[in-house]
Amino acid sequence: MTKATTATRSEHGKPTITFSKLVDKLQQHYGAPAPPPSTDPLELVIWENIAYLASDKRRAEAFSTLKQTIGTRPERILAAKHSALAAIGKAGILPDVSAEKLLSIAKIAYEEFDSDLRSVLKRPLPQAKKVLKRFPSIGDPGAEKILLLTRSYPVMALDSNGLRVLCRVGFAEE
Repeated sequence: MTKATTATRSEHGKPTITFSKLVDKLQQHYGAPAPPPSTDPLELVIWENIAYLASDKRRAEAFSTLKQTIGTRPERILAAKHSALAAIGKAGILPDVSAEKLLSIAKIAYEEFDSDLRSVLKRPLPQAKKVLKRFPSIGDPGAEKILLLTRSYPVMALDSNGLRVLCRVGFAEE
């Protein structure tokens, strides 16, 4: 960790750099982050499941292929051949599992939410998170990320790696 990105603590234990200044420094060094792949909650659930252990680039290619060839509406996914979904899932290491997850996502969205998750995300935060966690591979961090990217709730959506980074740069203690 370089001194420029490490928040040293004052004698009172508080970071000597503000979080917003740290974000500014990171953006100067790495550039602006890429926009999210979608702001549609169902598409974000699909994004998380489309290709297991794939790089961002391969996941984006798989997502684009799904959108162009089958679509992201639950009805279209449910009507697709398993082999077509598995071919898209080959961007990751378990294509058949990815296909099953896509079918499960489509079935839940279609049968339980009439293919529309946007209205569900207007529920109180605990209920909205609970709904999202019904989908494969979506836990608290994934649900919070979806709520943030859909602008449903201004939550600090961090997975364990994000929390570890905040500790390293001095904004939290373990």
